[in-house]
Amino acid sequence: LAAQIVALINAAFANVNDVHLEVVSAAPAPANASWIAFNPASRGPVPAPSAQTFDLTVTVPAGTPAGSYVFDIRAVADGADIGHQTLTVNVPPKQITLTPVSDANPIGTSHTVTATVFDSLGPFVGDAVTFAVTSGPVAVPSGAVTPTGATGQAAFTFTNTPSFPGTNTVTATVAANDGPVTATATKEWVNAPPDCSGVTLDVTRLWPPNHKLRWVEASGATDPDIGDSVTLVVTGVTQDEPVDGVADGATAPDAVLTTPASSRVQVRAERQGTGDGRVYRIALTATDTFGATCSVVRSVGVPHDQ
Repeated sequence: LAAQIVALINAAFANVNDVHLEVVSAAPAPANASWIAFNPASRGPVPAPSAQTFDLTVTVPAGTPAGSYVFDIRAVADGADIGHQTLTVNVPPKQITLTPVSDANPIGTSHTVTATVFDSLGPFVGDAVTFAVTSGPVAVPSGAVTPTGATGQAAFTFTNTPSFPGTNTVTATVAANDGPVTATATKEWVNAPPDCSGVTLDVTRLWPPNHKLRWVEASGATDPDIGDSVTLVVTGVTQDEPVDGVADGATAPDAVLTTPASSRVQVRAERQGTGDGRVYRIALTATDTFGATCSVVRSVGVPHDQ
């Protein structure tokens, strides 16, 4: 009889009729046991002891805030608790970047920034990105709403109109489950100085040397910036002979600037008869709308003879 009882006990424990997994707890809210599914739902009868494998699938509901959620999973064999395992589910935060983070362009031109929306699992497609120029010179347009494409990117182009130096701050914002996410970039609009290399005089040779004042006018200063104007003025005149020297007609002054200063000046058509001719050096400065300058010197000659 004793042997029969032992045999019955061994037979009873030789197999387990039901082995399954279940979620005991989930935290913090809104974590819920419904996020977890097991396949198969149960196994049995199975020999004891033995290793049994279950597939576990985690489905996080849309709208779940980013964060870490902890689940206590229990193994049950014929109603008995045979072990626990902790499962942590990480919901990655949505991120947004804006490139280039900083840049510099000439005033009056256009600039493009690109927002990229993603998390650790990949890009977000079709998310609405709100762009806004929040400070600095006037920008056209000052904002836009653009959906992300297949790579999670959305672009925004704006122009420095009217042309003006300074720094714009640009923001890109996208909605997320736990609040909006924003990225920021800056754009500096740089005023380039004018260009005096093309400045010329309408007269470069005075003849005859009749001691009369003659008008000379300068032109040709330019500016590389779109919409930036330039003012060219004569700032001074020097000469390589005395103002009133020997054999030059005894007249003075030999140069007269306008009031206010302009791109015109009067110089006297004379030179010393005992010299090799006179050279006037006319100094000019070009100033753009925002105060940047360039300077140049151009010459006018009075030859000794022809």
